[in-house]
Amino acid sequence: MTRKIKIGGLVTVGNMKFHDVEGGFGPDKRSMLVKDIAVIHGRELFKVNQLINNNRKRFIDCKDIIDLKTDTFKVYVSELIDRGVFTKAEVGNANNLYVLSERGYAKLLKILDDDLAWDKYDELLDGYFHMRKVIKGAPAIEDSTKKMLASAKLKNSEARKASLYVKMAGNPSLTDKQRQLLLCYGAKELNDGIEVFPLPKTKKGYSAAEIGGMFGITAQAVGLIANANGLKTDQYGEYRKDKSKYGPKEVDSFYYFDSAVPVFKLLAEKWKADHAKKTSAEREKAG
Repeated sequence: MTRKIKIGGLVTVGNMKFHDVEGGFGPDKRSMLVKDIAVIHGRELFKVNQLINNNRKRFIDCKDIIDLKTDTFKVYVSELIDRGVFTKAEVGNANNLYVLSERGYAKLLKILDDDLAWDKYDELLDGYFHMRKVIKGAPAIEDSTKKMLASAKLKNSEARKASLYVKMAGNPSLTDKQRQLLLCYGAKELNDGIEVFPLPKTKKGYSAAEIGGMFGITAQAVGLIANANGLKTDQYGEYRKDKSKYGPKEVDSFYYFDSAVPVFKLLAEKWKADHAKKTSAEREKAG
């Protein structure tokens, strides 16, 4: 089957200028030169060609991609030279002269992977690929392309979120549990929202002031008792981020689990008795 390609003049969509290419992938179907795509996305042509070649098995010939340097299409190369799209030197030095269909362009975007690339593609869908189809009365966008584009956007968004969670988890000021939570969120984003690892459960915790309120002692006394008896361990509590009383800065504060409450009950009574004896002795000495 002969696949005719019609190479038109420059067209403008938004602030983008590129050559109008029609055919090759079917009657009235518009396509784009990879050379123009590279300019639109601010990439060097050889690097875009390299990305395509590294993923060549993903691009189906005459459905996603056409190489004008193959025997089937090389008749159009002289026309590109005559129109000034390529110089003879560029054609001679190039291993490939690629043209992409709308579907092939969407596949390239998955490889380019940047927000600007998707924004440009959305603009080109409405102002170039989609425009001709409406005029001809054909479907606006093939269902397969729509689904592929939506899926690619979602995957890229999920990957960026996961990357952000991993980056946040690298903050040295976070606790181990906070890091674990962030990494769990990141893994979930990459697994279509399904948990890979169960989120760590957060136990009920009591501040030093709350423990002190239970047994009639100060928060400072709770800290002294905990330090003296080695209670600031995983068995009895954990460090959590807390807002400082003296400014907006966050500080590490130890929160006690339920397992620490009966221990404090005994130690608080002893501490109050010892404190009372000490106070009484000091008074007698002073008197």
